[in-house]
Amino acid sequence: MQELINWITENKLHPILVASIAHYNLVRIHAFDDGNGRGARILMKYNFFPAVIRTY
Repeated sequence: MQELINWITENKLHPILVASIAHYNLVRIHAFDDGNGRGARILMKYNFFPAVIRTY
């Protein structure tokens, strides 16, 4: 988790890219397989839309 926080604070990419990569990595390390809706809702609070990725 600390590595992810460091990456977020030190990164110079566009904020949308940082937010999407950070969200992906947060969900990837999440302990439960039901995902992390709270993280998506935080992004939505700042007018970033969630991506829906179908895997079928």
